[in-house]
Amino acid sequence: KIERPAKTALFLDRLRQGA
Repeated sequence: KIERPAKTALFLDRLRQGA
C-alpha cells in the first residue's frame, strides 16, 4: 500500500468534485 498524506487525499477529492 502507498501511504499518501492527508493533503494529497484532499487534493484528489477536490479534483473529483471539480470534475
